[in-house]
Formats: sequence, C-alpha cells, structure tokens
Amino acid sequence: MPVATVPSDTGPAIFADFGILSYNGIRFSTLQYTSIKANVVQDDAKRTTKWVETVLTVVGYVTLNEGARTTDSAFVALRQRLTVHGQPLIYTGKGYGDLIVNVRVLAFGRTRKR
Repeated sequence: MPVATVPSDTGPAIFADFGILSYNGIRFSTLQYTSIKANVVQDDAKRTTKWVETVLTVVGYVTLNEGARTTDSAFVALRQRLTVHGQPLIYTGKGYGDLIVNVRVLAFGRTRKR
C-alpha cells in the first residue's frame, strides 16, 4: 500500500506535515530542521528597543522526484529562487507563532505589505 506524500518543491516526504515553511513560493518538505532566534537590538543608551532581529536557519534535504536520476535540476531551480532577496517568507505551525514576512494582503481594495 503506497504512503501518501505531502507536496513540496524539495521532493516527496512521507512524514506528517506540521506547519508551513516557504520562501519565494518554494514549499519545503517536512525533511528539514529549523532553528530560530530573536535578538533585541537596543538603542545606544540601552533604554529602548530599536528593533528585533530574527534569524531563521534551515537545514533540509532534497529528495528525488519519481523518475528523476539526480537532484541536479531541482537544486538549480531551488538555488535560483532561494537567493532572491525580499521575497515572501512563511513560517507557521512550528511552535514559534506565525512569522510572515513580505506578504501582500488585500485591505479595503488596496494592497499593503504585512
């Protein structure tokens, strides 16, 4: 009996699908490890927070699609899309809360960045 796989741009995986990790439209399979850190950047007087710098690190695997002999073409496509700056990043359902960056939403007929 075949096991259903979760659709992703990094190849088939048969593990349960918990949350979403995507960047520039690339949906990662569940065969990945992530770590996330939030660092508070204070002003020079250390009286207020200027911003919070969030660093998301992803280590994952690319698997062979059915009929493929290598992952070469998949890596070329992934490298092209993952190296584009400022694209939508979605990281949800992973225990950190929703991290959604550079996604446009429709608000009262106008688009705005979220």
